[in-house]
Amino acid sequence: MKQNGNIYIIYLELEQEEADTNVDPAVQNENSNNAVEVNIAILGNAGSGRSNFVNVMMGLNERDKNAAKPMTATSFRSKEPTSYSNPGYPNVKFSIFPTSSAFKPYMEKYDVLLVFTAGEFSRDQVKFAKEVKSTSKPVFFVRTKIYDDSKDLQLEEENKLEEIRSNLSKNLKEVGCDEWKIFLISSDHPDKSEFGGLQEAIAESLPKTKDECFKEILDVQELAAMQRFQEFLKEAEAKEKDVTKFFPSAKEVKQLLVKSGITGIQRKVKEDLDAWKTVKINLAILGNSGVGKSSFINAIRGVQDHEKKAAKTGITETTRVPTSFEHPENPKICFWDLPGIGTPIFPDIPTLCKKTGMEKYDTFLIISAGRFTENDLKLAQKIRSMPRKPSFFFVRTKIELDFDNEKRRLKGKIDVEKFLKIIRNDCLKNLRMSGFTEKEVFLIDSHVPKKWDFDRLRKAIINHLPSKQKESLTFSLRTHTEDMLKEKVNILKGRVWLVAAASVASKFGLGPFSLVVDGKLIRNKVKFYFSQLFPEIDSEEFMKLPEDLQQKVAKFNPKSDEDLLEWLKLFDPDDIYNIRMVKKMVLTRKPFAFFHGLLHMILDEMQETALALLKWSAEENVEGEEEDAEGDAEGDAEGGTKSDVEGGAECGAEGGAKSVVEGGAECDTEGAKENTESG
Repeated sequence: MKQNGNIYIIYLELEQEEADTNVDPAVQNENSNNAVEVNIAILGNAGSGRSNFVNVMMGLNERDKNAAKPMTATSFRSKEPTSYSNPGYPNVKFSIFPTSSAFKPYMEKYDVLLVFTAGEFSRDQVKFAKEVKSTSKPVFFVRTKIYDDSKDLQLEEENKLEEIRSNLSKNLKEVGCDEWKIFLISSDHPDKSEFGGLQEAIAESLPKTKDECFKEILDVQELAAMQRFQEFLKEAEAKEKDVTKFFPSAKEVKQLLVKSGITGIQRKVKEDLDAWKTVKINLAILGNSGVGKSSFINAIRGVQDHEKKAAKTGITETTRVPTSFEHPENPKICFWDLPGIGTPIFPDIPTLCKKTGMEKYDTFLIISAGRFTENDLKLAQKIRSMPRKPSFFFVRTKIELDFDNEKRRLKGKIDVEKFLKIIRNDCLKNLRMSGFTEKEVFLIDSHVPKKWDFDRLRKAIINHLPSKQKESLTFSLRTHTEDMLKEKVNILKGRVWLVAAASVASKFGLGPFSLVVDGKLIRNKVKFYFSQLFPEIDSEEFMKLPEDLQQKVAKFNPKSDEDLLEWLKLFDPDDIYNIRMVKKMVLTRKPFAFFHGLLHMILDEMQETALALLKWSAEENVEGEEEDAEGDAEGDAEGGTKSDVEGGAECGAEGGAKSVVEGGAECDTEGAKENTESG
């Protein structure tokens, strides 16, 4: 990998047939050129942390059989180096030299020289380093144990590091060497120090074949990715509260990193992203025959009454036993149709509890098409007394039918708010005495889920569920209103940093400093966002949209053969992230932050387009309702005239009719005289 400023190469998996890069390092090592060796020499005083550094690089504990051991007095008297390598990676060797004079005879053999100190660099060390560098050998100065003097690693951390760096710069200047970079590391806290930067520098100083050999060390890969992830996590924590929902504290992150490395973080991230798919939710729908339970179950699942998966509807009691209906997109969510209390199946509440196992339900919806009864009240009191405290709601159905009847009675002059208040107060007559308020009562019509309290009911059900159940139900229900849409986008945005982390950290094996991005995972996530906010391409709903909206929606549905880079650039027209491609490699600044920002931009644009769809749909519905109203008025007028004429004619024929009243004809039962007005 080549570094250019802050630009890092990201290998992007574009094709299905590309080799899986998530290969076991030991297997990968067997396939490498076994003749290639990397030899790294380490010089430093006793106690400078050389053996600890070697063990971290090899992924060994100091108690392990092949671990590096601190040098003894005998070792320092010897002129021979002590060499170490991980048995899984024997071609990468670290040699600790007792003195600089001991290194000179072996100078040609070694590829890199590391000069260690736990304090300041001596004049002799710098003089020897210059001598080695004059032979074109890479030389790096390393200051170790940077946290040993601090009990609290968080305490003024940045100030402490700057102080150490400043002091060392003065030190090197005094001994005649101020142009070389110093790496500040801690073998006890490699994820917090410049361990990854030192590894990058070593890798880039090596010829290509040796560079590849060096990158095969598992811990080098882990530490480099770990450092990038820590930087990203720190930025994400500063911006998003949802980060702390996943990792309650920075301490927990560090513990997981130490225990499982970046792959452990990756596994946890993926588990968290997919957890909603395995969550079970049981919703109980209770009510007597004819109140609209089946219609509600179909409406909230987005199923038409005539479809195969629909609950059977009818004016007679169609529910003989508790019947479950799975959500068509998520079988873990079940809506249970239960017979009403007072029916032969459930004559009373004790029978209901015994036969249904009420403890398994997460939410209860008590449905009525009129005033709630004494049995409904008793059921609500029973649910409220349950140890689990499940949520429950009173649902008054068929509001659209009542509204149309009232509108017809008042000849179209209807106060909607007054109409709803009358019905709501009527529903509450038997509920107020037990402390229930209008907040627990929802007025809906299952045949028009975009109106009345249907969306408020949806949100209430969701908001009373635990977080994972909330995610599951939100992702499974269709979006009909602006509030529901924004709530869904907010939840998706809360998961963006997880998606970014999982994507960038999803595959390793091409080297420690080239973070592999799973392009298919990104594409799949965008498709998931699409399914949450838009109708399917070429569906009947999509084809009804005007052409400009169709084009906006289609932008978020990249074709499988579409060039992924060009598609990604659609969301970065100002080239903020400097996305570039060299063959199948994408170059960008800060890989984690790149995809994090990209997905936020995509969701922002998706929300804007989805809101435009809702606005268009609402305008279409209003136009449709106005046309229906005009049609009804014309029909009433025509019907009235026709009735007048027919009625008058009929009375005239009978030879005795009374006057026409309100568009109809009343025949004079006494057969008096012909009504000339109607005739």
